[in-house]
Amino acid sequence: MDLANGVISAELLHAQAHVWNHIF
Repeated sequence: MDLANGVISAELLHAQAHVWNHIF
């Protein structure tokens, strides 16, 4: 369960970084 949560968190962080890169 912790592993799944870690993967989800990593995906969200990556997606957020991708969005920020497009904003700036």
